[in-house]
Amino acid sequence: NSIKMKQTFLQITFCVFALFFVSLTEAQVTIDQSNFIRPPVYTDTLYFSQFSNLPAPSEGADQVWDYSGLVEDFHGETEHFDGSNDPEIPGATGYYQQNLFFQFFLINNIAYETVDENGWYMRGRKNEDSTEDISWVTGSAGDILRFPATTKFYEDVVPLVKFPATYGDQWNSTRSDTFDFELTVAAFGLDSVPGFRKQDIVDTREVVGYGNLAIPRSDGTSTEPMEVLLIKSNVTAVDSFFLGGAPAPQPLLDAFLLQQGATTQGEAYFFYKPGFGSSLLFHVIGNDGFFQYRPQAEYSNL
Repeated sequence: NSIKMKQTFLQITFCVFALFFVSLTEAQVTIDQSNFIRPPVYTDTLYFSQFSNLPAPSEGADQVWDYSGLVEDFHGETEHFDGSNDPEIPGATGYYQQNLFFQFFLINNIAYETVDENGWYMRGRKNEDSTEDISWVTGSAGDILRFPATTKFYEDVVPLVKFPATYGDQWNSTRSDTFDFELTVAAFGLDSVPGFRKQDIVDTREVVGYGNLAIPRSDGTSTEPMEVLLIKSNVTAVDSFFLGGAPAPQPLLDAFLLQQGATTQGEAYFFYKPGFGSSLLFHVIGNDGFFQYRPQAEYSNL
């Protein structure tokens, strides 16, 4: 009887442990290619809540994040297209308009992306040719800043979301990106002189939490809680400016309010859920912090 009692006790203990282990495993959230549903053609609707000084989200296991009180400032739509047939950006699965800024100027830019078994990442970009009158900066008529049409294919890529992604994962990227321009400034004796901005970027990403998230619906009511992963991103970017193959002269940098070696740092959080191919909510931390969120995450894959 004693042996039978011990066997029964061990069986019960094993069952309890097994149930606990299954429960713990089910509590984990994993994002991979099979449940990151991002078709090449779709319309992305993104809501913005600006100028928020809310603290960073809590990190850790089994968290509850309630952002249903965010107030929409505006929302916009971005059309996404199939990029798989573009020979200049091999391996791309989609592309979309994502304008860039160079100081005071907006440059039309097409961003290319890829989703595969390794993750979701940017594959390249294309800029349209454009010319800006900069006489109001230099004080001399006829001075221009041209942004030539360029195609950048990213050979070495590091995922925005690495597959599979689960709590505790971390990945880093160190990369350099260049942005080309041509400058004509009579006072400096410059006539269509080529130059570029180089950015050295370090991006550290870590899955710092999982749990349930609520965000506002388009009508302002709260979504049901959604099971999500929380990814934290820390980015440091160092700018360098070159003109005619040499570092840009200081008077020219001063005219455009540029600083050689200027360092920018940023911290942001992204929430992702299985079955949805983008972040549900994106929070930039800081004095000028803001939120972007997608109410459609409650009902659709995008």
